[in-house]
Amino acid sequence: MLISYGRDKYTGAIGHLICKLNTGGVYRTADFYGDGSSATSNRYTDSGIRVALVPRDSADAGEYGVGITIFSDINDTAKYTTGLTFAGCDQNGAGQVAQLTSVWESTAAVTSMGIISATEAADVADESRFDLFGLRAA
Repeated sequence: MLISYGRDKYTGAIGHLICKLNTGGVYRTADFYGDGSSATSNRYTDSGIRVALVPRDSADAGEYGVGITIFSDINDTAKYTTGLTFAGCDQNGAGQVAQLTSVWESTAAVTSMGIISATEAADVADESRFDLFGLRAA
């Protein structure tokens, strides 16, 4: 399980942080978002497992987004690795919650994890925090 608390340095609307396993590969994501008055869902090819909704650099200081990601089959080289994320974020009163399901289409053993902004030109902001629990060697 990965608990993410962060934001990125891109300007604009609410964004995402993603986790790249072994620095890359093909990922597929299905998501469901809500803002209290409407909901939407999407499916798409992605560049990592989505692990958090985050406010952008234009948000008030001290506003951070959160995500709780549960990884499945991360040590099983006969199956794809999946991530189920529950996330939420507020940006100056315009908040969202989401459930994001991602699959990494590889059966390779996971040897590294890197967390970046889904807008790859942006950096993860200072004071972002990531806590990883429950993984052990295969």
